[in-house]
Amino acid sequence: MTYYDKMFAKLENHQSMSFEEEKYSFLIVKPNGVRHFKTYVEELRKQNYTIIGFFAIHDFKSINVALHNTKKKLRHIIPINNMFNTLFSNYAILILISKSHIAYEDFVNEVCKFKVKVRSKFDTPELAYVFDISTLLNDQQNQVIKIIDSNGQEVPKREMNQKGTFKVYSVNSLHSPDPDVDVTISEMQILRKKGIFKNENKIPDNLVTAIMRYETFAFIKDM
Repeated sequence: MTYYDKMFAKLENHQSMSFEEEKYSFLIVKPNGVRHFKTYVEELRKQNYTIIGFFAIHDFKSINVALHNTKKKLRHIIPINNMFNTLFSNYAILILISKSHIAYEDFVNEVCKFKVKVRSKFDTPELAYVFDISTLLNDQQNQVIKIIDSNGQEVPKREMNQKGTFKVYSVNSLHSPDPDVDVTISEMQILRKKGIFKNENKIPDNLVTAIMRYETFAFIKDM
């Protein structure tokens, strides 16, 4: 039985875990987060999280869908996945973390607060992404995007002149589960079924160092 098999055996009976035992969660650095990967890891270490391992995600698109698999959520996830694949890559990294001497409820709340705090380091209020979901999701096509100046006059633009259904998002680069123990464990089980926690997906230390130095997830391509 591997370390990860033992971990999931404990999670199946997490209500009986003692205060002293390790509690588990994870973060996913998305394809657009590779430039911040080193900072995320450094912040985890500063705040005394145990980093159990780094795991390669070769198909982030399928993982993102599996973690947000409702019709309402997929209206956001599908265009964002396409954007990641077009502008960045389809690779991501899961960071498996733990802490001991803490209640599980407090731990998952702490992890979520950590995510929000470190995300804020890289906020870009001047930047957002515009998606036309009419062709992606066969949605209605009755909207147009216009830029209006202070006099109420339309300003010409080069792009997005077609009719469509438009969504505007500021896309973050770090995922953690919601601050709920059952949600955390449920998402970890989904990731287990998707094969993320297999030993062959664990990234060796030399590749972790290279990813931090060169700010690319391409090193996991041939794993």
